[in-house]
Amino acid sequence: ADRRLAPALILAAGLACGPIFPTLIAILLGAFDQTVQGRALGATLAISNPGYVAAPILVGMIAKRTSIQRSFIVVLGSGVALVVLSALLVAWKQE
Repeated sequence: ADRRLAPALILAAGLACGPIFPTLIAILLGAFDQTVQGRALGATLAISNPGYVAAPILVGMIAKRTSIQRSFIVVLGSGVALVVLSALLVAWKQE
């Protein structure tokens, strides 16, 4: 692959993924009563921030020891965890 193309592709990925975070915040805030929205947002950020820090570190460590392809198991695991936790939250909210 052409190394000169990488910055443009990274920018495109960032622009494509950029709207996800504010959309998730809006969905989160819409799911809770106004009286607890601040606490819900604070708890969500407190719980998710360690993952934002740990996932890239784990991907890098695994990629360094094995290969970049194998390191994406961290991404897969994170995705599965998010789906499971989202399903649990929806089920809990409907009770």
